[in-house]
Formats: sequence, C-alpha cells, structure tokens
Amino acid sequence: MPIDIQGLGKRLYIFRKEIGISQRLLSEKTGIERTFITRVENGMTPSFDFLMKLVKTFDLSIDWLISGDGQKFARDNNKLHNIDDVKLMALLDKIIEMPNGKKDKYITIFNDLLDQ
Repeated sequence: MPIDIQGLGKRLYIFRKEIGISQRLLSEKTGIERTFITRVENGMTPSFDFLMKLVKTFDLSIDWLISGDGQKFARDNNKLHNIDDVKLMALLDKIIEMPNGKKDKYITIFNDLLDQ
C-alpha cells in the first residue's frame, strides 16, 4: 500500500480539527514536538514512531492514516471509537487546563448533570 504523504498531512490536520485540539495539545498527548506536527501537516514524510504514536493515542487505523483507505478508527473495543468520544476527551483536557475558578464552574455543572 503506497503512503500518501500529502494526504496524510491533510488527514491529520482535518482529524485534529474534527476533535477540536490544537497542535500544542496534540503534542502534549503524543509526546511529538509541535513543530514536527506542523511539518507533517504541511507534507513532510513522518517517521514510523510518529505514526505509531498517533495510532496508539487515538486508536486510528494505520491504513486510513497513511493511505486514506478504510475506517478512520481501529476496531479494538477497549479504546475510543467514535469522534464524539475523542471530542469529549479533548474537551475534558481543556477543562483540566483551566484556572481553578473557571474549572470549578464546569465541575459543578457536570456534577449537577450526573445527579439528575
């Protein structure tokens, strides 16, 4: 299966926007330098390590990532599969990064929702 380098960068960019995370947050979640993420999104050939970190962090299908073929997510039932779950995790990461006063408001809202 040929690797579609330009398409890979575009798929990574679109995926990142779909789940609502910045390059900085993607960097933090994967341990990949933000500048490297930028270069891959702009068409640079990624390393195998880069691909594996993305696949493992987001349960992405390697086939989809490198060629655009098949399902976006792998079929492992123990991991996140749908885009809504990934977006929710990204949202929770953003809330965790908030200052305590702002974070407390969201925690109160979530607790109220869970109590209903």
